[in-house]
Amino acid sequence: MLDVEHKFLQTLEQRMTNEKFTAYGSKLKLKAFSGGTATIEAPTIFIRNQVNGRDHDTVLSALSVHLPNLETIECVIAQEVSAPSGTRRKKDDRMVDWTTTVSSRSTTTSRDHMTGLNPRYQLQNFVEGSNNDGAYNACLAVVDQPGGRYNPLYLYGGVGVGKTHLIQAVGNEISRKDPKTRVKYITIETFYRDYIDAIRKKVADFSQKYRNVDVLIVDDIQFIEGKEKSQEQFFHTFNDLQQEGKQIIISSDRHPNTISGLTDRLLSRFTQGLIIDIQSPDLETRCAIIEAKTAAMGFELDPTVVEKIADHVRSNIRELEGVLNKLQLESTRGRPITISTIEQLVTTTAPSRTVSPKVITKKVADFYHLSVEEITSEVRSKHILEPRQIAMYLLRTELHLSYPKIATEFKKKDHTPVLNAMRKIELLLSTDMTLRSQINQIKESLYA
Repeated sequence: MLDVEHKFLQTLEQRMTNEKFTAYGSKLKLKAFSGGTATIEAPTIFIRNQVNGRDHDTVLSALSVHLPNLETIECVIAQEVSAPSGTRRKKDDRMVDWTTTVSSRSTTTSRDHMTGLNPRYQLQNFVEGSNNDGAYNACLAVVDQPGGRYNPLYLYGGVGVGKTHLIQAVGNEISRKDPKTRVKYITIETFYRDYIDAIRKKVADFSQKYRNVDVLIVDDIQFIEGKEKSQEQFFHTFNDLQQEGKQIIISSDRHPNTISGLTDRLLSRFTQGLIIDIQSPDLETRCAIIEAKTAAMGFELDPTVVEKIADHVRSNIRELEGVLNKLQLESTRGRPITISTIEQLVTTTAPSRTVSPKVITKKVADFYHLSVEEITSEVRSKHILEPRQIAMYLLRTELHLSYPKIATEFKKKDHTPVLNAMRKIELLLSTDMTLRSQINQIKESLYA
């Protein structure tokens, strides 16, 4: 069995991202195989839920390579393997540690006011997609080893892409794994207000409020720009925590390099760890989010309706939630939810917007302080050429225009420049975090 386990883990490592395999894939153990069912042992409830949930098919396929007669897998935590009768039960054919679950709920409820965390934000109900898988896997690694190699962990992206959900879910999971871990979630505005209040009240031990924690989670760090004294206080807080091996998690709407008024020493600290962006969800991820949220809300939608909503709400998950809340009300009234319902609803719910080729071109030109005439001209200076290519890229990805149509918009004789622009921007986006941030900001302005 050990030989099969070793080969299984080798195969699993090839099929998982490095972050995910390091975080928990490598910790799985093959305990038994009988009647076509393999029992896999996990060290924690969270890892068990991952294997029985979103990573079930990946684990099953990796293990089936070495167990040809394998039909199903069942992942349990170590305590469940030898637990006495009555301490484990089945629900929906998955093991549930009822004692731990109840204890976790009560602990979370009593700790909410201390941690600042919202218990609704959990890793289990975060929908992973191509737009956020890197950030999600990094968060798994932090849960597994707070204060480890991803410290600080800096996540950035536009409004409503799930940053707050993800960073609070990490705090909730760390707190659940070890209730003794001191986790604190704040917005940077809270830090700023507390500092001003401490000055006004002449409180000498302000620093201890945020330094006496094991995990500090700070949301919306971009709002610290221009606040010199607050930056100084946060710098010292950051240093003290990092030197003691405490985990720091930060979110922002932009890459730290693009936050104006940020001191060099804070910028240096932010870039010491892992910086990773969360992009707007693609169509498939938006559909998955809708299905997950409607299931949690207690109603279902026809797949064609799901896709219609996903096609309309492209960049902001919060707007999507607003649409679903309206649909839930319709559902409770017994009214059928059809494509026609959606078309009427989004007209009254969503903000008015007209995204056309001219709008996109103007937004890009404004962002880079150019005129529309310059961006559509034949000038090939770098400061004009790259924004022009970004505009072409957005016309293709946001409006799904054909290459010849985009070429016409930019007065090109053929679509070769458009193809070249797509290849260049796609290549740059894989490595240039600043460019990704800029494009996300432009897209956010399109749908604001």
